[in-house]
Amino acid sequence: MTTKKSFHSNLAKRRKELGLTQEMLAQKINVSSQAVSKWEKSSYPDPELLPDIAKALNTSIDSLFGNRSGDAEIDIFQLVHDRIQSLSPDKRSKFMIQLFYSAIYAYNPSFTAPRDINKDYDK
Repeated sequence: MTTKKSFHSNLAKRRKELGLTQEMLAQKINVSSQAVSKWEKSSYPDPELLPDIAKALNTSIDSLFGNRSGDAEIDIFQLVHDRIQSLSPDKRSKFMIQLFYSAIYAYNPSFTAPRDINKDYDK
């Protein structure tokens, strides 16, 4: 994959991973949704916008261009915050429960009690 194609596909992929529409991303960086659409297809943003785009997508400029070494700098708290904010209020509780279960499982892979905890949550 060439660098040119990588930028366009990486931009679209990252936006979709965060559950953002082109319009939502455009609002975050104060551009039109048509501009975002063009960037995902064929053109490039002004270089001055790259830091804002990377910040809005909670990634690095390097990552947008296909260099994954910059991913270590991602702020997980900002990523979670942005994901929660992008969800409709009625879906936030479910996401938080899934996040909680994921964190427990990552800490203790033998954890097998989500059904029991979910019953308590439902009460």
